[in-house]
Amino acid sequence: MIWIALGSPLAAFDEELLTVHYDSARAADDLAPPLILLGAPIMPFLHGLPRRFMQSALFPLLRWAPAQWLGASFLNPRFVGWRP
Repeated sequence: MIWIALGSPLAAFDEELLTVHYDSARAADDLAPPLILLGAPIMPFLHGLPRRFMQSALFPLLRWAPAQWLGASFLNPRFVGWRP
């Protein structure tokens, strides 16, 4: 997405045509947030929770060995269907 907005041959017209500049900025603005959420979907949610709740309830749960094992299992490439 960044390459389309900044590095593609279309970006050469940014200074010449306002429409091209606007479209590339609009594409980056519209598509960047969902891509960021796909990269780390839990982080915006965790930053929105109260700090006291995080320290008293969520952190102990995430440090619990069965929860860590379950998370590691879900992140295992064999579980998600990746095949070499």
